[in-house]
Amino acid sequence: MRNVLSWDSACFRVNGKPSPLISGEFHYFRVPKEDWRTRLLLLKESGANAVATYIPWIVHEPEEGTILFDDVPQRCLTDFLRLCQELEIMVIARPGPYSYSELCQHGLPSWLLDTYPQILACGPDGVRNGSDRSASYLHPVFLEKARRYLRAVNGLLRPFLVTNGGCVVSVQADNEIGGLHVWSGFLDCNAQAMGFGRPDGHYVRFLEEKYGTVDRLNARYGTRFNSFCEIAPYRNTPKDDTVGGKRFACDYLNFYKRTLEIYIETLCGWFAEDGLDVDFCTNAGTPSFLPIMRNIPKQNEQYRFFLGADHYYALFPSSGTCMTPEKMVRYTDSVDWQEALGMPPSVLEMQSGSASCYPPIFPENAYGFYMAHVALGMKGSNYYVFTGGPNFENTGNNVDIYDYHAPVSATGEVRPLYDAQKKRNEFSHRQDWLLTESRVCDVQYGFHWDSLQETVGGPWKRYSRDGLQLGRYGDSLRLTLSLGARLYKSKEIGGVLDPALPLIVACDQRMSRQKQENLVQFVKHGGRLILTPVVPHLDEDFLPCTVLKDFLGVEDSSEISAEGPALLRNGQKVYELKNKYTFPGFGGTVLLRNEADGTSLAEVKQIGKGAVLLLGATYYYSQFCQMDLLNFCLDSLGCERRVHTDCRTLAVTLFENGKQGMMFLINNLPGAVTDSFTVFANGKEYTLNDITVPSFSVVSLSLK
Repeated sequence: MRNVLSWDSACFRVNGKPSPLISGEFHYFRVPKEDWRTRLLLLKESGANAVATYIPWIVHEPEEGTILFDDVPQRCLTDFLRLCQELEIMVIARPGPYSYSELCQHGLPSWLLDTYPQILACGPDGVRNGSDRSASYLHPVFLEKARRYLRAVNGLLRPFLVTNGGCVVSVQADNEIGGLHVWSGFLDCNAQAMGFGRPDGHYVRFLEEKYGTVDRLNARYGTRFNSFCEIAPYRNTPKDDTVGGKRFACDYLNFYKRTLEIYIETLCGWFAEDGLDVDFCTNAGTPSFLPIMRNIPKQNEQYRFFLGADHYYALFPSSGTCMTPEKMVRYTDSVDWQEALGMPPSVLEMQSGSASCYPPIFPENAYGFYMAHVALGMKGSNYYVFTGGPNFENTGNNVDIYDYHAPVSATGEVRPLYDAQKKRNEFSHRQDWLLTESRVCDVQYGFHWDSLQETVGGPWKRYSRDGLQLGRYGDSLRLTLSLGARLYKSKEIGGVLDPALPLIVACDQRMSRQKQENLVQFVKHGGRLILTPVVPHLDEDFLPCTVLKDFLGVEDSSEISAEGPALLRNGQKVYELKNKYTFPGFGGTVLLRNEADGTSLAEVKQIGKGAVLLLGATYYYSQFCQMDLLNFCLDSLGCERRVHTDCRTLAVTLFENGKQGMMFLINNLPGAVTDSFTVFANGKEYTLNDITVPSFSVVSLSLK
């Protein structure tokens, strides 16, 4: 019997029935062929229903023009697919061109980069990146060589597609696109690939589409170009600290984002041309890449395209040794952003071991990590990796034996991590009612994609100082909500907002007219809005846009000294505020004053059916008084709470479907926490006393 995978915005489905997608990364080119069956059965017995594997270019085309399949055990992809089909295990094929996976050249064959150095991605100075060589995705030579390879792979995959009665249910386009460029500290500036100076070049066409005429571009940049072809990014473009320089930097980031979209569109077009008629997908290397990849699913919707992200909590020493509340916020972002895109939230690489010996991966901590994702509403996951083995000759870049400290070792030993995954898998199958539910939400946290893509860091960060500051403050706001048992969910402010729930929006000076208008309509329909720390007065292109200011009747915000505490209306002091702003002309009820001079820092005012609270302060969460400040603001707007507790150290999530409910308590700290909770779910009140949550673990509580 074949298993057919489908999905919608709520969940994945197998043969039409809601089901978790539980996959394990299994590399046929590493695991000894004689062990395939045993280890695949172990995967299936753990509760998984799928397997994912790269099909590395470096393994299958060792010399240019010599594409090899099924000649040696490590290249026997056909036999591997036959076995998966026999065992009724769904397959997510990951043919590249890139694989990463600790392979040399990140999975590209060495002859490609050695013979054709012109395809290498370049930094802003035009110098090809040599220390960690990566290709420029749209270089015609790279695309030519990749097309030849993928044509061969696609031909082999085609008979095994689920649409042909086989086991391959999805094909992934490339891997962690953009990662090699951004992590190396630049956005690709390969002149030939990007089309600098050519009328038909991608960059020139991008500028023409945005500005129409070079005179209009000059007016925005403060330049004197005679044609779009004269513009050499980062060399003769405006200085960083000018408005024109900021506009250029934002334009180039949007252009780079567009090149990623074109690249994935190209790969999907090849897949379709070669007869691959299953769902396509790709993965964001970290959640922070989702904003710059957000348009890819829509632009490939004719192919049924889903997007997921990779989540690792202890991959390198610099990433820490365990889960933290801050990482929990980032994974919450990932789930919410994917939901905003209409995707069933998926972790296409869920940490399952590590390529590093330090920090070690403990099964107890890993189980907490997995269950935290269940608590957030994750619908699909792929454990990376489930098992490993010897690297094919001259292909590994850091070890000869790719063991990865995985749940099943390179020699077939079953480790305690296997039991942790099996336990989580069994929970997901047993609590199958959660599969179609989303987290209960008391508070909406508003985001807008343009701001997010500028606050995730990377090489454009020096052009977005305000944005980066806003990003860190936004992280602190969500951390405060999370640890304060406020059930929040991030919502795109350009989309559908629920006026019955309060909305917090952290914003800087820029916000598009459409999004400002959407917030105005939210308030007019009875919504309660918290804007912090300033009211935007520019659009995304740094042009005047005062829709919100005019609606609120507020003048330009002014920053005052951040020294000293502020004083809440109830008399409580709030310390360690990083920035303080005033809102002349708003005329609301004062909630927070600067202690030193009495200046108003937060005001609330009823406007028609709705209400607006302006909070002119930022903080990086470290003091309970900062949590008290945010709670005071929410309470001032009449925000109801579904969970009441004095606990300030656990993250709380809640699910309900009218018949049953479940609350998750997530402890991402190195000590046990005990506290009591009053919960409202399905119209009932539940009192839960003296609940203990061990360190780095998750407790689930059924509410019936």
